[in-house]
Amino acid sequence: MKALLPLLAFSMTLTLGCQARAQAPAEPSFAFPLPWDDAAKTAVDVSAWNPAPLTEKNRVGLKNGKFVDATGKRVRFIGMNVGASLCFVDHKTAEKIAAHLHKFGVNLVRLHHMDAPWSQPNLFYKNGSYNKPTDITFDKDNLEKLDYLISQFKKHGIYVNLNLHVTRQWGSEDGFPDTDKIHQEGKIVSYFEPKAIELQKKYARQLLGHKNPYLNARYADDPVLALVEITNEDSLIGGIGEVASYPEHYKSILGKGWNAFLKQKYSTTAALTAAWKGGGATLGPNLIPNPRFASNADGWSKEAQGEASYDASVVSVAGQTNAPEGRAVLLSNLKTDKTDWHLQYHAVGLDLKRGERYTVTFAAKSSGPRGLGVNTRFDRAPWSFVGLDKTVALTPEWKRYSMTFTASDPDPNHTRLSFVLGGAQGDVYLADVRLSEGGGTEGRTLEPGQSLDAGTIPFGEIGDGPAGADWVAYLIGVEKSFTDQLSAVIKSELKVRAPVTCSQGSYGGLGGLLRESRMDWIDMHSYWQHPSFPGNPFDLNDYQIENTPMVSAKGLGALLGLTRHRVKGKPHTISEYDHPAPSEWAAEMVPMIFAHAARQDWDGIDLFAFGEPSDKITSFFDSSNHPGKLGFLPAAAAMFLQGDVPPLNATMTLTLPAAQVPALAGKSSSSGFHGTSDFWGASESPVPPGAYETHRVEVAFSPTASKPTLTLSGTPAPHPVSWNPDASLFTVAGKNSQAIVGLVGGKSVTAGILSARFAPSQRNFAAMTLSITPSGSRLLTVIDKAENPGLVWNATRKSATSSWSGPVQVWGVAASVTVAWPEKSAQVWILDNTGKRMKKLGAKLVGGKLSFAISPADKTIWYELAR
Repeated sequence: MKALLPLLAFSMTLTLGCQARAQAPAEPSFAFPLPWDDAAKTAVDVSAWNPAPLTEKNRVGLKNGKFVDATGKRVRFIGMNVGASLCFVDHKTAEKIAAHLHKFGVNLVRLHHMDAPWSQPNLFYKNGSYNKPTDITFDKDNLEKLDYLISQFKKHGIYVNLNLHVTRQWGSEDGFPDTDKIHQEGKIVSYFEPKAIELQKKYARQLLGHKNPYLNARYADDPVLALVEITNEDSLIGGIGEVASYPEHYKSILGKGWNAFLKQKYSTTAALTAAWKGGGATLGPNLIPNPRFASNADGWSKEAQGEASYDASVVSVAGQTNAPEGRAVLLSNLKTDKTDWHLQYHAVGLDLKRGERYTVTFAAKSSGPRGLGVNTRFDRAPWSFVGLDKTVALTPEWKRYSMTFTASDPDPNHTRLSFVLGGAQGDVYLADVRLSEGGGTEGRTLEPGQSLDAGTIPFGEIGDGPAGADWVAYLIGVEKSFTDQLSAVIKSELKVRAPVTCSQGSYGGLGGLLRESRMDWIDMHSYWQHPSFPGNPFDLNDYQIENTPMVSAKGLGALLGLTRHRVKGKPHTISEYDHPAPSEWAAEMVPMIFAHAARQDWDGIDLFAFGEPSDKITSFFDSSNHPGKLGFLPAAAAMFLQGDVPPLNATMTLTLPAAQVPALAGKSSSSGFHGTSDFWGASESPVPPGAYETHRVEVAFSPTASKPTLTLSGTPAPHPVSWNPDASLFTVAGKNSQAIVGLVGGKSVTAGILSARFAPSQRNFAAMTLSITPSGSRLLTVIDKAENPGLVWNATRKSATSSWSGPVQVWGVAASVTVAWPEKSAQVWILDNTGKRMKKLGAKLVGGKLSFAISPADKTIWYELAR
């Protein structure tokens, strides 16, 4: 009974013009599954904003850096990923999925993982086995199901984004050797292995050139095809550290090209040797407090996640060949899992300065050849990189390693230098570690027997110096050759008229963004607190999540990286975005991402993903069965599709000399597979405080600029979107769209015409939106959290057992609500899980203000405010 007292006391003292209703004590949660096959024309139906069917006038093209249709009207996308087996459903299911998505405002479906070997069915699945012949033989039954599904999307005004290579493996049946030793999703080698490139061309011809009998047109010709992605989350630049351990067949292909590149540039070994000399610089004092382990492991921190483990002991290395001075730490008995960062060794509490150059040096060796990751990053959420992210190759001999970087937005006194041990076996010795302010350029000296004439220059490393820049330039050239070849097939041969991109802009750091800037649009992916897996990847019963709200995170949380990667003059989409279940804060996701996308003037957001038809949340990445996600899409349609949240009127542009990208990428030392380089750090001008919230952000690659420059244009003006992480509050105050998201329990908050006083609750969290509907009524959507029943959280609430039973439950919100209401009459309706009116809610309309009280006892997330 004590837990109910705050709520009961609150309900006795509502003061916003509405006397509280007498009611029984509210239940803590209630079942509220959103029927996956619901297409009823109710108050939550916003399908009228996406006219159907799609015709030639709806064909998507490009104009002035935006997506437009054939009439010149701008096209924005509210998207949903539909992947794997769900691309091959029966006809009745296809009809229901398309109608359901149309109801909630979805006008783009990203067809994903159609080539996945782990999915049954897939495009190659035949007679109970995965079919992988080199001539790309599709299973005719599965292809027919895909054809029908796409025809239903077209009927309901939903475009498709066809993904080409996603997870198709390159197998021995295709003539690839040692396939167990390369990326198991076919990535990285897809850029340079000739057979892999030819297979991707064949796949494009087979799929895009296929005539859909229900459309009576090839996909290449039909306006339902809005976008084409060549390869998903794939980067040669970002994955090059992995290639160093690949079998000789794959390394030799890149090695021959690398030597040919150097031969063409330098002609002679002598010229190469002279060019690759590094430039020294005076270094400041060492910032590592115990660099030679004189005080044992003081100042160092050991990290082992999940089932992974290792031992750390300080040992003497005196007398060993080329041994460094002082003692070393021996990192031994490694028990690894499938996540490399689950084993790390850190120097903690570092205070780096933004924009300053730093040099890291250390001595290391290992019991056998292996890689060692080295990075600087926050030591707390959101764990952002701070300019350095490299992998070095260790050998059984002592060797000194040196790397320089520019610190990008460090977290004061909360930056760490980390050595990543997972992902490889073998003991590691680490000694004489230095991190000092200052640094010149990294040099490289050739070993005996290495020469251009013999073609024996080994792989390079991304780094700050001529050798590092040459290596990045070569990899950029290989990626460009790949995109040129695939684009020629798609555009010149197949005559596809839809815009085409290669992969995601952050894959490959600055070099990856340059790659994508040459395509038709820029795409990105991001997840707020993606789960980690101590054992098997994506194990539904063995996972860890951070489980904290993004609304409380400084620096835009997951949205900052998305914001920094926009390219001037190109449409910008986020084709995968999620706050994965079972996060207790996921209801913040849709209002925050779509409001931010609108103010940054982006072009599309695709939620990840459509789940198996069910009455429960079926996985971490299930947006369609999650009331806290799908339930807010009508509000997103008002904010984003209808343009109720305007773009910011000031712009911040970072102009980068295109020719200097290889050198700039080396300076950042952060071109990782999920590259998070701070591109703004390339400019001598710092980003003014708060500029990411007041300016539209873009990067421009210039063929004529001599140095990076940061330009701010326009005058920031008051804007409907406001985010105060210190107060854990996000609001939208548009004309027809309002939102309140955050830790608002016990507080009164106003956002435009919407005011609410929230009752204290266990978490004091709520997400509330008020949005106009096509009929002219207003839809109030409000939720605390949604999760499946029966979850058993651990003590830290970072993992739970019994996570995936149903039906899904919702935790409601108690609040008094006031809305400015110019009409002479009003009614408030409680809606059911299809948006149908269930019963009237008591309300008062006095002096142009409509006031009413909501409660978890209403057992809904939706209220309709009607004339």
